[in-house]
Amino acid sequence: MVKHIHRTLCTALEVAVRYGSVPRNVAKLVDPPHVPKAEIRFFTMQEARDFLAAAKEHRLYALYAVTLALGLRLGEALGLRWCDIDFDRGLLTVRYGLQRIKGQVDLVEPKSASSRRTVTLPAFAISVLRYRQAKQNEERQVAGSSWKGNSWGLVNTSTVGTPLFARNVHRAFKSILLHGDLPDVRIHDLRHSAAAILIAQGVNARAISDLLGHSAVSFTLQVYGHLMEETKQEVAAQMDAVLNPVATSVATQAPRRLAN
Repeated sequence: MVKHIHRTLCTALEVAVRYGSVPRNVAKLVDPPHVPKAEIRFFTMQEARDFLAAAKEHRLYALYAVTLALGLRLGEALGLRWCDIDFDRGLLTVRYGLQRIKGQVDLVEPKSASSRRTVTLPAFAISVLRYRQAKQNEERQVAGSSWKGNSWGLVNTSTVGTPLFARNVHRAFKSILLHGDLPDVRIHDLRHSAAAILIAQGVNARAISDLLGHSAVSFTLQVYGHLMEETKQEVAAQMDAVLNPVATSVATQAPRRLAN
């Protein structure tokens, strides 16, 4: 928290220096505390399957499934609207994030241009979103006059159409992990899991960076580079398992050929 406050102050004072409001940025004279880099945690492919199976009957299943499939941030998933989804073309556009400040809910645009992105929906995600659409229509009919859905047309809502509270989404997520006997990861780790699964499948860094909405491929490599190195080693080992017997056979036969 202290490091974040220092970074914010430093940025604000830099603007003040540029405008001539202060002579120098005194925040730069202070050394911020060293914060160890948090270890990235994620589901393996099998754990991801187990999580989806455990969440299958939960009403927030679509939120968790799409977050995992597309590597969305929680705010992006909560702010997703039906008009952001093109079912015919199989595309989803991340345009807003949902923020709740002092009890007031609002849709805010992404902080960077790269975060505003259009991604191709896997068939699995399309099926999940179609199911969610049907369930929301059922909830609207059951709620009747109690339905409080607004003009945003959010995909993930409460049973009466109101925006979801992030803390309730977190609480339900932890409950699913507990009952599914799954690793105690954060909900943000679904985003990391999406990246890890794609890396394990050999997807290149550029494609992963575009999916996650990173500002640059270099950032993706910085965060997930160690996973990519592990994948390279696994690929080499797999290739060795295929070709090494042949190479060994050739090596043992070569002297015989020379003798002939």
